[in-house]
Amino acid sequence: MVADLKVVAVRRQRRTPDYIERILRRVQANILKKEFFICAPGRVLDQIIEARISGKVYLLKRLIECGKGCGGCPHGPYWYGYYRYKGSFVSFYIGRELAPRFFKAEKIHIYRKKGGD
Repeated sequence: MVADLKVVAVRRQRRTPDYIERILRRVQANILKKEFFICAPGRVLDQIIEARISGKVYLLKRLIECGKGCGGCPHGPYWYGYYRYKGSFVSFYIGRELAPRFFKAEKIHIYRKKGGD
């Protein structure tokens, strides 16, 4: 029995924040290591709840700030996926829960940089 697969086009989200791109570049540079560590200022890491990697897709569970005048920020946490396309990172929204296809993704360990921001 052959399962029908549905292909969903993913449209490009807004520009990936610079601090997320820096984190992803650090992880990509150390891709062959067994364990990854993200080192970033505390205020940035406070917004990242969990990080994983699945093949060439980086997965971050993050708190999101929606913009000016919102009294309820940050929102979430939500899962976002990132992959490299033509030299830059493209992000896509996954949802509140991690999609089943990413359940076996390797966990990336997060730790705070000493000395504050």
